[in-house]
Parts: sequence; C-alpha cells; structure tokens
Amino acid sequence: MAVVTFRGVEVTNDEGRVRIDVSKGIMHTGELSATPPDHVTLDYDELIDHPIEIGTFKRLEFLACGVKHEVVLTGDCFFDEQRVIDDLTRICEYQINFFGAPAPVDHYVFMVMVVDAGYGGLEHRASTALMITRENLPVCGEEKISDKYLDFLGLCSHDT
Repeated sequence: MAVVTFRGVEVTNDEGRVRIDVSKGIMHTGELSATPPDHVTLDYDELIDHPIEIGTFKRLEFLACGVKHEVVLTGDCFFDEQRVIDDLTRICEYQINFFGAPAPVDHYVFMVMVVDAGYGGLEHRASTALMITRENLPVCGEEKISDKYLDFLGLCSHDT
C-alpha cells in the first residue's frame, strides 16, 4: 500500500482516500466527496483533479441555480465581499443557464490565492485555482468596476 504524507495530508492510493487532519483553527477546502477528515476518490485521475488547500483563509458562499459555490481566498485582503458574491452569482447563473441546467456539479469552489504579483488560473472538475493581486479585488464603496476587478471577474468566468 502506497502512503504519502505531506503537511497533514495522507493519500492511500489503494483505498482511493485522502485523510486530512489539520490543527485547530486551520481549515481546508476542496470539492472531494465524503465527510472530513476522510475524502473518497474514485481513482487517481479524480484525486489529482480535485485540489485541496489547507491553511487560514476567508470563505464566501453563495448559491447559483441551486448549486453551492464557495470563494476561498488565501492571503491578506480587504475588499467588498458582497460585491464579489453578487457579481459571481450573476456570472455563474448565466453560465449554468447558457450551457444548460442543471449544472454538472452540486458544489463549486473558487480557490483564490491573493499575492503581491501574479495572475492566472487552472480549471478543475468542480473548482478552479486562481492567482490574483489585491488590486484585482473591488474596493469597498467604489461603484465603478475597475479594469483590474474586471480582469478578476473574467478569470473567474473563464475558469468555471
């Protein structure tokens, strides 16, 4: 039986399970099925297409066409959280309806790493891993959509 342990994540290939044991105050996110700390995968391909993030982060939640969505942000950031929720709800609902409801997933996670420099994303089955700067997030009280925030929304829209 092959076992890999890395910072509290244990992968047992033969059983198709990931066990995540984290310290108090530390959270994890991802869209693997089952009840934490055990997450079940059908096979290796499913495992590597379901990223997991462990640490402290800000979590926003919303529903789009009945599908639970989460925006999980790692890194120091202060921004208009409700605006992100409202804008991403509209984008996700539009895409679900455009491609045909019901959505192919029952849970979707935007995993956003907020950094000093960097930009990009990688799509997964039921999540996307994104990297943006603080300037890509909306400023509280600002009504205008900045070019940087529009870039973030475009990245989210492209990688859903």
